[in-house]
Amino acid sequence: MNILVLTSVYPQPDDPNNSGVTPVVHYFAKEWVKQGHNVLVVHNSNKYPSFVYLLSERFKGTINSKVGGFIPNKNIGVLDYQIDGVKVLRLPITKKVPRKPFSSKQINHQYNKIKSYLKEKNFKPDFVTGHWENPQIPLLSMFKEDYSCKTSIVLHELHYIKKSNRWLNTLSRDIDTVGCRSVSMSQKLLNIVDTKDPFICYSGLPNEFIEHAGYNKVPKKIFNETPLKNFVYVGRLILRKNIDVIIKSLNDVYPNKDFKLHIVGEGPEESNLKSLVADLNLDHNIDFKGKLSRPEIMDLLRSSQGFIMVSEREAFGLVYLEAMLANCIVIGSKNEGIDGVINNNENGFLCKSNSVENLVETLNYINKLDEETKERIANTALEAALKFSDSKVAEHYLRNAVKS
Repeated sequence: MNILVLTSVYPQPDDPNNSGVTPVVHYFAKEWVKQGHNVLVVHNSNKYPSFVYLLSERFKGTINSKVGGFIPNKNIGVLDYQIDGVKVLRLPITKKVPRKPFSSKQINHQYNKIKSYLKEKNFKPDFVTGHWENPQIPLLSMFKEDYSCKTSIVLHELHYIKKSNRWLNTLSRDIDTVGCRSVSMSQKLLNIVDTKDPFICYSGLPNEFIEHAGYNKVPKKIFNETPLKNFVYVGRLILRKNIDVIIKSLNDVYPNKDFKLHIVGEGPEESNLKSLVADLNLDHNIDFKGKLSRPEIMDLLRSSQGFIMVSEREAFGLVYLEAMLANCIVIGSKNEGIDGVINNNENGFLCKSNSVENLVETLNYINKLDEETKERIANTALEAALKFSDSKVAEHYLRNAVKS
């Protein structure tokens, strides 16, 4: 099958750090190539006016942190490249204001550029899928009309759909199937638009990670009656991740400062978080590790007891699955992306996303559990994570996206 993927976010070879870029769409595309499909990705990357790139890193960081998006460090142009056998065309599209939709003129111009490229490559899509609303929803409508192909959109948020009836009408009329990154997002979508039940587009874990954990090659963790002492956070250091909530909660739960928190990731909130750590006199307890590779993250998770991420507007949160596979006791956000994969008090814990009080209560509850209960919850989490291999979730996605 010829699969065309439209996305606003994709790894780029000329941005080796890929700061702020989630590779989630690439994981699907890579698996489809392995499964024998002909895949072409069009990366509709945001390009800002030239003056934006001249702003100080601190000011750009403030914008990134507040809007939850990210402004790249450099002005990048058109690029034709391959990653892991996936053909990619990057076509920048100018965005004057973050979180605002592109104009109809811009959308039409972008569509014509994509169409010309497809003609040049003699690529006629059988199926076109998009990730993120803007500009994918209007582009998919055009592909539906011109190519009479199957179309699908996977929603990572509901920012534009909530604000525009035009977007809602296009979604209902021209897109064959709709996917959401979580059960909670699916429920929110059904509250605002009359559409078929969306399929859930889960992320997965590398098959080799699953095999490594699934054949008992990694000893399961042994917990005891004493409180958890070793925690990890992995993700961007931005406001909506509520990392300050984690730091303040651990400070309250452990007055003797007998705990360790490893913070993995980079972002504009790093200096503020380090100031908070210094103010609370937690410099010896909290370790900022910067950016780590995926294998390094897994090693750190395997050597830790607990994973905490209580972020807001979290589409899914792949790192939760990685922590579950590493046999950690995992704390996530209630009514966010991971809710439904984590079931409270069964294979992990859920609490309010921005509440020190609720996280303190959850940690105190966990610390009072007996050894057997802690191990049961951690082992149940591992068993749940084993079901989410990259190959399985990619098959699930494609099967549900192309159905009538």
